[in-house]
Amino acid sequence: MKKLLSLLLALMLTLSLALMLCACSNETPNGDDTVDNGTGSTNDELIEDVLKDTFELDFTLSDSGTYYIITGFGMNYTNPNIVIPSTYNDLPVREIRARAFTANISKSLMESIVIPSSIEKIGDFAFSECDKLKTVTMNAGLTHIGEGAFRKCAIETVIVPDTVTYIGDYAFSECSSLKSVTLSSSLSHLGKNPFRACGKIIGNGATAFEGAYTVPTSDGKCWVVSSVASKATDTTNINLPDNTVGIAADAFDRSRGLVSIDIPKSVKYIGESAFSENANLASVVYGGVGSEWIVISIGDDNFPLLEADKTYGG
Repeated sequence: MKKLLSLLLALMLTLSLALMLCACSNETPNGDDTVDNGTGSTNDELIEDVLKDTFELDFTLSDSGTYYIITGFGMNYTNPNIVIPSTYNDLPVREIRARAFTANISKSLMESIVIPSSIEKIGDFAFSECDKLKTVTMNAGLTHIGEGAFRKCAIETVIVPDTVTYIGDYAFSECSSLKSVTLSSSLSHLGKNPFRACGKIIGNGATAFEGAYTVPTSDGKCWVVSSVASKATDTTNINLPDNTVGIAADAFDRSRGLVSIDIPKSVKYIGESAFSENANLASVVYGGVGSEWIVISIGDDNFPLLEADKTYGG
């Protein structure tokens, strides 16, 4: 027993001496408890920088435990120009959560954001009403832009990466400064009124016609989008441009004067309700053959289009 107590006492003395030596080695000649560590910064300054970097954004681990999701501004957010990291804690950052930046007073500070190629999804209303957000850089890898994701932002130019296949309803609506839009060549779903009240895009790539307008894709094609201000109520016949690849959701809904429409064979996608409530639509002239028509992806609530008489080209 005495031998055991002696050993414990010796161990305690050794630990105490080690702690004292460590404390002495960290003192500066002035008696400060911070030191220059060879980087030009003190330990306290380095710790402050690490904390700032860590808390500019909030992250949460996915349910699978394999990637991180950005959930909003961090407690130390001050930088108006954000570059989202592609990794966090050695795992990829793959998603921006719905409403991530909408419910925080800091949203009025954000001016630009770079979204790395690791991000696959931008959730619904993620940046909605970030009214100072002027520049958004999206990279290849992104596939999904949610409903209202950039609604009421100050964005001037939108270039959607060619990996994006889905853009939700009202995604860029009420971006009154928006002048130029280029859509993804891989897009297969364009929601309702994605550019509502974005009047400056007309004439800057987008082209108005027959109560709707076209928005260009990166490969020289276009999508037809609804113009809320002017439905084609008085138009009896519409000839879609030859390079049309898709018709957005709700594009011609409630166009009750529409009797016939010419659809080129380039069209691959017709969104839900694109031709809902078109009671007078009687004729569809399709540029391709019947076997091509039946493989077009046609969304729900397009009964008038499906029931109209078809004339095929060849």
